Amino acid sequence: MQSDAELVLIVEDNPDLNSFLVDTVLPELGYRSVLAITGAQACQIINEQHPDVILLDVELPDINGLDLVERLRLEEIKTPVIMMTAHGSEETAVRAFRLGVRDYLIKPYTADQIATAI
Repeated sequence: MQSDAELVLIVEDNPDLNSFLVDTVLPELGYRSVLAITGAQACQIINEQHPDVILLDVELPDINGLDLVERLRLEEIKTPVIMMTAHGSEETAVRAFRLGVRDYLIKPYTADQIATAI
């Protein structure tokens, strides 16, 4: 993988989805990836590695993904965010888009859906 390839931060606590993204989908699309299991880990990675795109689960062990996006926006971090959720609702989607989320994927998603969203 080229070191100048775009870096995708995956913020997801499901090991199967992480494996699918990190080992299969993102390398095939030519992206580097870094993984965070919690919102706290994500914030640290965002500040240290400045990813190009964030794939963010709504339900994390320590914070709601939407609250994390709100926090990023308050800190004026404008990294594009793609939300992922297994428990989507119209209310959640509307809030996500109002916060500036670029796309909103319902699990289970396909490799093609990830590629299109990125």
